[in-house]
Formats: sequence, structure tokens, C-alpha cells
Amino acid sequence: MKIKSFRDDLHAAYTENRWLVLSALFILLLRLTFIGFMGLMPQDAYYTFYTEHPAASYFDHPPGIAWILKSFTAVFGKKVYAVKLADTAVTLFTLIFFYRFSLRFLSRRRAANALMLFSSTLMVTILSLVSTPDVPLLLCWTLSLLCLYKALFLEKKVYWLLAGIMMGLAFDSKYTAVFLPAGLLLYLALSATHRKWLGTVWPWLSFVLMVLAFSPVLWWNVQHDFASFRFQSTGRTGGIDFRITDLLGVIAHQSAILAPVMFFSLLVVLYKMTRKYKGKLWT
Repeated sequence: MKIKSFRDDLHAAYTENRWLVLSALFILLLRLTFIGFMGLMPQDAYYTFYTEHPAASYFDHPPGIAWILKSFTAVFGKKVYAVKLADTAVTLFTLIFFYRFSLRFLSRRRAANALMLFSSTLMVTILSLVSTPDVPLLLCWTLSLLCLYKALFLEKKVYWLLAGIMMGLAFDSKYTAVFLPAGLLLYLALSATHRKWLGTVWPWLSFVLMVLAFSPVLWWNVQHDFASFRFQSTGRTGGIDFRITDLLGVIAHQSAILAPVMFFSLLVVLYKMTRKYKGKLWT
């Protein structure tokens, strides 16, 4: 990201929608203020404990959050504010790159609106103040999408390589990052315009770099009888009975985390995209 370009975009957004930008900055200021008053949450203490025992991976999660907390506590000391600052700083970069990504599809005004909506969700508020594997996951996920956009739509081949590294780092953060390469393959298979990339070396090089980036996690699992993979798959799903109340509870929970308007808008978009690509996989 070019600093001058981002500064110009920010100035343009401020000129076109001053109150929106000021509101976003006010929310950021509140979060920075909370750093000095909040104590450690259980998640903060748990993942900070990771940093006391460096490893290529851990039983329940990859090491991404541990790397970040270790970096900040090494610089600022083993203090509560250092842990909180790590979460806020990483989430701030996520918001910056989210805005940059939004500009690929939206006008500056609408991108600023998207940034305001996204930054005000309960999900982002929690990530900016509480240490979880989702903190680095969301940053790497956003960077992956930005790199893939440039690789696919601008045909800048070097971004295939960067996307592979970012997807690997996302996997180093949380195993749900597996949906990034899975989604990429599905998109390439369904897109008549971009299916041609499957016949080139670039997406496959991207996958190779992704595997190399998360190879420490893979190797740790090999050494420990795939304990972490099993815990996050069969270990979590074994003995679960389907109940409609549980399903409704999950929907309500996700709606609250994302904000109801954003969540149900996402469902509408997914429905429309499913109808658009239905039956096109083999055509």
C-alpha cells in the first residue's frame, strides 16, 4: 500500500463525508482509551500464556496470535496495555486494508460508509480489545482478498505469490482459513472469465507458498498425531445432536456479532450468487 495514495484517499473521504470519518476516528479514540482501563480478559491471559511456551502450533489453535502478543510484549513489556495495544493495532490495520479493498468496488463515499458500518460491529469491537486467533485471521484474510483481487482482476501475477503467503499466514492464525483456498478454487471453477487461470502455473504456485507458510503448523500436527486438527474437527463435532433451537441460536449469535443489517444482507447476497452460478460449474 502506498502511503501517499492512502493519505489522498483518506483526505478525499474526509472532504466528501466529514462527519462519517470523524465518527470512525472517535470510535478508534474510544478503543485506544479503553486500553488504559481494561484488565486482562480470560482470552487475553490464555493466549498470552502461549507466548511463555513458544511452539510451532498448539493443541487448540495455530500460533498466529501468540506471535503478535510476543512481539508487542517484547517491545512494551509484559503489561496489560501491551496485550490490548496488540489487538487494537492489528485490528486498525485490518480496517485500513478493508477500506483499501472496498475502494476496488465502491466510490470513496460508499467505501467510507462500509468502513463505518464494519468498524462499528460488535465483532470488530471485540477483536480490537480482546485477544483471539480471529485478530490476525481477519487481517490476513483481508490482505489475501486484496492480493487475489489484484492477481485476478488486474492480472498482476506477483500478487498470486503474495496471496499464497497471506493465505498461509491466515491458516497460521486459525484453521477456518481453509475456506480461503477452497473459495478461490470454487470461484475459478465457476467463473468463465477467470477459469483460464487454472491452466497456468500461478494459482498452483500460490497454493505451494500457502503450504510453505503454514508448514510449521502442519509439521507440529504430524509430530503430535494431528492432535490440533482432530480437536478442531472430530473432537468438536462428535456427539452433537441437531436441534432447531441450536440453529436459531447460532443465527442470532452471528447476527449480533455482525450487526443484523449486515448479516441478513450477506445472506441475500449469498442467495443471489448461488442462483447466478447454479448449474454453471460444468458449462
